[in-house]
Amino acid sequence: MSGPHKTLGPACEYVRHPDGSWQVRAHDIDLLVEWIGRGTLASLCRCLEASDRLMSLVQLMSLSHDHLKSPSAIDRNTLTAMWLAAGTMRELALAIDGLGRLKGRISPDGARRLAKLQIIAQRWNTGMFEDVRNTMSFHLDPGNKLFAAGVDQARRLGEPLIIGGGDDATQGASTFPFGRDLFILGLWPVPADRERDMARFARALRCDQIAVGRLVQKILIDLLRGQSKAKVSPADALRTRRHQLVRVLTARLRRSFGSAGDSTTTAPAIQ
Repeated sequence: MSGPHKTLGPACEYVRHPDGSWQVRAHDIDLLVEWIGRGTLASLCRCLEASDRLMSLVQLMSLSHDHLKSPSAIDRNTLTAMWLAAGTMRELALAIDGLGRLKGRISPDGARRLAKLQIIAQRWNTGMFEDVRNTMSFHLDPGNKLFAAGVDQARRLGEPLIIGGGDDATQGASTFPFGRDLFILGLWPVPADRERDMARFARALRCDQIAVGRLVQKILIDLLRGQSKAKVSPADALRTRRHQLVRVLTARLRRSFGSAGDSTTTAPAIQ
């Protein structure tokens, strides 16, 4: 059963259910494509998927810290999520490049959010982040070039490295950082560069991975609300009005048969 509806532009609506859950529904895909543009919509979809993945990785890191007792497992999981998040941020930066067509079609607030996204994208469109994405996030050093370079660098340094260890005898409480440490030595052979770039890497990831999701979602809602400057043709406006009338009539019929749910619930404004 659905609660109140709120129109978001000519092709979508916001629905608040009696149990507190909510949805943004696209009821006319053709009109949505006409409203936003096929290529821009595809870039928005890519951004939304990337921001969802980032949120999942953040929650998985949090769950690992909250529920695991093994420091080795927590460190392993955190670093794995960090590599994957970095690669996803790099993919998101590439998708943000496809949102430039939104300029002039969104509200001033939306334009400011888009500018913030583009600043974030510039940060991740650098060689270091591209290298991490291509060699550690979604590909594990194709050709073994960086791992081999790490082996050579470790031999030159002559310092002991930890191959593996754990907090007890169970496999889940262990970690084998040898490969990861050699990869880092191969990617950053100069210690000063390594310390600088790793600090920059962690700072950028910490600042950006949550912010991008909020910005992308608000830009999308801003666009769907109809605050954009794009104009709707009379035919599209008529089609939207017909859809709204059908929805109202359907809701009235459901109420007449006692299946409409609580019709007094007020949908909150979308922030």
